[in-house]
Amino acid sequence: IKETLVDESYFKLILLLGLMVQRQEKELVLDRENVQAVKSFTQYDYIIKLLRVIEKYYNLTLQDCDVYNILIHFVAARRRQGLALEQSQADSQLAELAYKIINNIQQELQVKLDYDKDLLKRLLDHLKLLMIRASMEVKVTNNFLEPIKTDYRHIFEVVKKHIAFLEEVIGKPVSDEEVGYITIHFAASLVALENKAKSIRAIVICMSGIGTSKILVEKIKQEVKPVNIVATISSHAINEIELSEQGIDLIISSVKIETFILPVVVVNPLLREEDKLRLNRKINEIEERKNIVSITKRVTDKAVQTKQPETGGKDTGYYLALIHRLLENFYYQDRLVVKTKQELIGHIATTIVDTEALQATILRNLLKREEY
Repeated sequence: IKETLVDESYFKLILLLGLMVQRQEKELVLDRENVQAVKSFTQYDYIIKLLRVIEKYYNLTLQDCDVYNILIHFVAARRRQGLALEQSQADSQLAELAYKIINNIQQELQVKLDYDKDLLKRLLDHLKLLMIRASMEVKVTNNFLEPIKTDYRHIFEVVKKHIAFLEEVIGKPVSDEEVGYITIHFAASLVALENKAKSIRAIVICMSGIGTSKILVEKIKQEVKPVNIVATISSHAINEIELSEQGIDLIISSVKIETFILPVVVVNPLLREEDKLRLNRKINEIEERKNIVSITKRVTDKAVQTKQPETGGKDTGYYLALIHRLLENFYYQDRLVVKTKQELIGHIATTIVDTEALQATILRNLLKREEY
């Protein structure tokens, strides 16, 4: 499930399961729901298997309404990008609807959008979930609705106008929340039209879903100094060693995370002005560090006067530069008497730097490292 749902939907599922267990322990009973209507979904057997494990673990018997609520959330939850939704006979009809929406919107905005296969896929996935939510009468929430209406008012109005016909398809009005999410998909593609090649290699982590992660990526490309967004990943999939080996310089995240190798900048998914300032400051630091490494590499290459192997030469030069910098600043201290590990770490922190603020930072980080 963690690999299937976006982080936000996954966390909500965990909360729903927790509340379900609490209700059973406190003998609280909800109004019964008709679970027969959702037994036709293929996810039903999967969720039932999960709930049976929970029943056994907590020694309780679940109500039909619990099964219904969990199933509704799972079926209607937003999925990660790149994961195919269930195929159905209605897929071709949805594709026609998606093409119609894209064509009408690009004509009114006078831009070319039908080339963007990623937009088509994202819109298809959203329409499919929209249909499911409508059939199950599930109301979607959109925490970004007001900023979307403010920052992308014209696009929002155009999208709302050209998806109004969906009311006849689903038999009920399309909410502004749904319009907001569809607006994000189109805004992301429009921003992408204006982007250029970038130099700083970064990954983006966004827990709110495909649309918000897409627009965050495109806003960064458009409005921030040179940066190349290599990938969008989930927070639990971070492996700093692998990312570092792939040449990633920066992690841009919409949720606070802790890292030890790569720098992180936490931003709002819609990228506010203060976010751009923080990103630019961090990018300046990275560019400066890259320049230092580059200079050190040239000095090291000249000093060792050795030919780099044909394969892996770039990596070898980089590590030689790091080794050179370490040796230049290395010293050994003996006959040091300390009683605890924390006392030793405190001594290291006060020896490396002079200012109290930096000493406190180094002490905190070294202690945190020891926890891991």
